[in-house]
Amino acid sequence: VAPPERTSTAAQADGRQLWVTDFSEAAPLCAHAAGEPALPRLAVVVGSEGAGVSKTMLAAADRRGCLPLL
Repeated sequence: VAPPERTSTAAQADGRQLWVTDFSEAAPLCAHAAGEPALPRLAVVVGSEGAGVSKTMLAAADRRGCLPLL
């Protein structure tokens, strides 16, 4: 795993938004609370590195995506 400074620099250089979890009291509860458009209700399923997501979850998915590791 790349160090945080390298990851944030690579994401910015590639024109990506960088979203992170933040459990501090300063973090907004959701994007809508910060005055941004509300995000859709969603559940994110992440599989293991070896097996990935089950065929059952893949079949049930409304949308598939890739989260590249920087």
